[in-house]
Amino acid sequence: IRGFTSLAEKMTPREVVEFLNRYFTDIVQVVSNHNGMVDKFMGDAVMVLFGAPLPMGDDPHRAALCALEMKRIAETLNAELGESGNHRLEIGVGLNTGPVIAGNIGSQHRMEYTVIGDNVNLASRMEGLNKFYGTKILVSESTRNAVGDQATFREIDYVRVKGKTKPVAIFELMEEPSLLIDRYEEALHLYRDRKFEDALNIFVSIADEFDDPPSRIFKDRCLRFIESPPESGWDRVFIAGTK
Repeated sequence: IRGFTSLAEKMTPREVVEFLNRYFTDIVQVVSNHNGMVDKFMGDAVMVLFGAPLPMGDDPHRAALCALEMKRIAETLNAELGESGNHRLEIGVGLNTGPVIAGNIGSQHRMEYTVIGDNVNLASRMEGLNKFYGTKILVSESTRNAVGDQATFREIDYVRVKGKTKPVAIFELMEEPSLLIDRYEEALHLYRDRKFEDALNIFVSIADEFDDPPSRIFKDRCLRFIESPPESGWDRVFIAGTK
């Protein structure tokens, strides 16, 4: 949940608990509907597994469908909260696909089944990057490739996340194909070809027409590079300094 601390400050303790329980009840039902497993609740967040303890063959696709439905749950709750005059719910979801270490982890007195490893950390980084790009659902390249044409994606950026040395392409999971995707990816291609003025024109148009936060980010990058072009060895990688 985005900005949960500020949201909670406007509620009584009882309202906070009732709000989270309502939200998590809907989320857990959606996870169950897509045969996922709730690993743990972490304050205002939930960690979900697909493919563990037993793989089902289409785990990345089911995870993508689940993420989209989580987004719809937030929209539905906001419609209800708007009617009652309460607070707005914003969420971010991150997906990653890859091998993990799974098992019962903990102490002699208390253990829980969970997963750990670099791919778990990268999923967490995907979730966190939503705050920077103003998106709702970000996935790694491995998830995008595993899901294939079964869902709609647009490539957002090429990023080196905190704690990792190898950059990764990140994608936004979207409800359906749109002109926004085609125009954004055209502008992204121009940007990577160092045609910053041409890319700028498209990013400005998208940002205005679609109120698109990633386009505003690239608009600012284009303006900086027009004024001060990158060196010849520019790798087109954005370095994410926070989690």
